[in-house]
Amino acid sequence: MGEVSNEIRYININVTNTNAEAGIDYQPLNDSYEIPAGSVYCEIPVCLIRTEALQKEIKEVKIELLENENFNLLYKEDAPSTGSSIIYNKLSHRIFFHEMILEAPDTWNESWLGIFSAKKFTTICNVMDIPREKFLDNTYMTFGRIQVIARYMDDYLNNLPEPILEDDGKKMTMGQSVTN
Repeated sequence: MGEVSNEIRYININVTNTNAEAGIDYQPLNDSYEIPAGSVYCEIPVCLIRTEALQKEIKEVKIELLENENFNLLYKEDAPSTGSSIIYNKLSHRIFFHEMILEAPDTWNESWLGIFSAKKFTTICNVMDIPREKFLDNTYMTFGRIQVIARYMDDYLNNLPEPILEDDGKKMTMGQSVTN
């Protein structure tokens, strides 16, 4: 805690208890961040890096605030969230991240795209250069766009020298509506 100040101040942080590695899983963080004059907050940008490991394991970055000459950490104990039984710590923040795609996005059309798999979803996004989050946007992922994706990917998969196999060993295919 500290008073609003007309001078620039700094907060100090430490990354602790993490299985994510700076420079590999996330961009390295600074040891301190500036709180501008007249402000009571600052941003700590955490830039995560997509790696192959994220398809198999959950990574964690834990950021802890440290006391310094500008700020005292008066509330060190954990506290319940308002209206909830969840306990949180006011001095640290945990970020969990992974690339394990466990279910189809709402816009997935099985008739055109076929049975959902994480591998097929990733293949479509990579081949067609579609950001994964676009599949969450109903205004972007229209029925017409789904049809174009399905037809393009069907042609792509059928013209590969070696088929792409799903995790169960079956050839990756699009949905039944593509061939009808």
